[in-house]
Amino acid sequence: MDKLQEVEAKHARLRALLAQRNAAALYLRRSRNIAWVSAGADSSIVLDSDNGVYSLVITPEQR
Repeated sequence: MDKLQEVEAKHARLRALLAQRNAAALYLRRSRNIAWVSAGADSSIVLDSDNGVYSLVITPEQR
């Protein structure tokens, strides 16, 4: 599985979670969560912070 396929599979899992929870979107800020959903992207700069320098909003239609 390449990175694009991995991201697509994870987005499908998140779409299912959003539908199950009847939620409109998922907001991710933690570096480890962003790394997971993006197949390894690093959003950290400050070493002592759990939050990255950017956030992700994932909806059923887009990521």
